[in-house]
Amino acid sequence: ATVEAQMAGDDQDDDWADEAEAEVLADLKQAGAEVLPEPESETDNIFSEKVLRELVRDLIREQLQGDLGERITRNIRKLVKAELARALDLRALD
Repeated sequence: ATVEAQMAGDDQDDDWADEAEAEVLADLKQAGAEVLPEPESETDNIFSEKVLRELVRDLIREQLQGDLGERITRNIRKLVKAELARALDLRALD
């Protein structure tokens, strides 16, 4: 791959990354609407910190195993692929 072709590919990767970021932000905004209100007093807090931590950990794990995890994996693969192509192009120029 030539440097010019790689630079054109970078623009496509940037566009794709912007779209992926917009999707994630929209998902987070939608999820934010589903958040429970803050308790009005200490007695309203029915979950212990340990239980909440476990719940959050499980939710994150579940999300990373679903569509969000697949998108993150795709993004990482594209980044690695682009970096390898750049490194090979730089090596070829030397």
